[in-house]
This record gives sequence, structure tokens and C-alpha cells, in this order.
Amino acid sequence: MQILDAERIDWEPLGRNGIRRKLLHRNASGAETMLIEIPRGWKGGGIAHHHSFFEEVFVIEGDVTLNGREDLVRNSYVYRPPAVVHGHAESAREGAFAVVRNGGPLDMNFVEDP
Repeated sequence: MQILDAERIDWEPLGRNGIRRKLLHRNASGAETMLIEIPRGWKGGGIAHHHSFFEEVFVIEGDVTLNGREDLVRNSYVYRPPAVVHGHAESAREGAFAVVRNGGPLDMNFVEDP
């Protein structure tokens, strides 16, 4: 068992759109658990993509809009199975803190026409 103090973990950029993360755990298969910070007024990269592994998101605070229509707010949870296209219309009015877990190494499989 390992107990972490997230305050002692440095923030690192996740992509190029202003999102930061604190990596909490990575297992031997590449699955990761991370704390994510999405800045106020964030607009996603607008690039539709999917991942080869599942993704889970639990919003601790703030808001995130998925696909331009579905809002995740404080205490919202979403499970995205592998190959679910997303990323083409995401934003955050207030910004957000969330815990994200992916089932394998984070990959970006881009989609031309979602």
C-alpha cells in the first residue's frame, strides 16, 4: 500500500491546451490514475479522437462539457469504453478538478470526421 500527499506531487502539462495533471499511479501495464486541473474558460483542442483503453472521470469540483452537450459537474462520474470518439467539442466554463483513470497507456487515435 502506498499513501501519497498530492500536494507534494508536481503539476505537469497534459497536452497543449492548458490542462495539467498530477500522476498519482501508473501500473506495469501503463494504466494511470491522475488528478487533472482544467483551467477556467478552457476550450478543448477540437480534435476528435478515441483511446484504446477505457477512461473514467470523476469531477471533484467545477464543470466540463463533453461533445458540446453533456455537462459533468461536481460529483459527476463518466465511464468511457475504449474507442468512444470524443474531444471535438469540449469546454469548461468554470474549470475543473477531476480524478481520471485510464485502463492502459494513454494513446490518441485521431478521427477525421466524428
